[in-house]
Amino acid sequence: MFIFYLASVYKRLLLLGALLLFAVFLFRNPLHHTFFQEKTEPDVYFWGINMGKHTREEVEEIVAARIGEWQVNPVDACYDLEQHELIPEVWGYRANVEKTVEEILNASSGQQVMPFLETVLPEVTQKDYPSAVIRKGNPVKDNVAFMVNVAWGTECILPLMDTMKQYEAKASFFPVGSWARKNRELIQEMAERGHMIGNHAHTDSAVITEMSIEELKDGLSQTNAFLEEVINRPVQFFTPHKGEYNYHSLEAISRLGMRTVLWSVDTIDWMEPGVEAMESRVLEQVHSGAIILMHPTKDTITLLQNILPQLRKQGLTVVTIEELFNPDHPPETFSIPGS
Repeated sequence: MFIFYLASVYKRLLLLGALLLFAVFLFRNPLHHTFFQEKTEPDVYFWGINMGKHTREEVEEIVAARIGEWQVNPVDACYDLEQHELIPEVWGYRANVEKTVEEILNASSGQQVMPFLETVLPEVTQKDYPSAVIRKGNPVKDNVAFMVNVAWGTECILPLMDTMKQYEAKASFFPVGSWARKNRELIQEMAERGHMIGNHAHTDSAVITEMSIEELKDGLSQTNAFLEEVINRPVQFFTPHKGEYNYHSLEAISRLGMRTVLWSVDTIDWMEPGVEAMESRVLEQVHSGAIILMHPTKDTITLLQNILPQLRKQGLTVVTIEELFNPDHPPETFSIPGS
């Protein structure tokens, strides 16, 4: 009897083991969906389609049909050898069907799911030409930037920032080191309000093409050290006072980990032509990717009050130079294949 009892227990254990192995096989093999249909939650939407209570296979079929070939090609950085100037690159994007399917299957009831995008990198980037000058962003991005060079005065800084805030815009301030050291609190205020801080050399009398490499690097390093201590982040960009540069100065600047930046639109506010003349000049010359040069004066504050609403109507967003050069630019809307 005992032997028969052991045999019975042994058979039961074998059966239990077989069932466990079969269960493991089902859940590791795609065939398990045949036995346990994996379905979406009710009212999960994908690109306007109600995917509620769809099986994985149904979701895969719909998603593949809609976005299987969807892609935005990247744009390479464009280098001008003669001028040693560069237009930044823009990343491309493609839809990942598999990850999009997973997001739909894991979505909660009532959730809207958009395609999962992967970055497609360009072949030529800003990093390939670290010493090249940039005077405008890529026109693919409907952004512009205001470069505000600061070497004197303080009374217009806060009103200028207030005007920018009113229109949800950001500026890129380039103070000279000697001014910055006297106005630490204003530098902090600029950074706290989300504006970018660049380097405009140590004094406004410096002409970098007339300086030795040692003098140039020393002045930039001193200014960077102070600014970075105040704003607690690296200073990435430098602009010369008169837009002057040569190969040796650009190389020295790049070896400090900085990019030389110029402008594509000049308000010529330093000539005091009047607000009306500056407004006409900017609106006639502005373009996607423009860097607009100005200084903190009463006329430029009035100018900003006049042109910021007009730039917005043209579909242009005012960003920092850092953001202007940022290659990440995912599409705000999608063009659906076959629609």
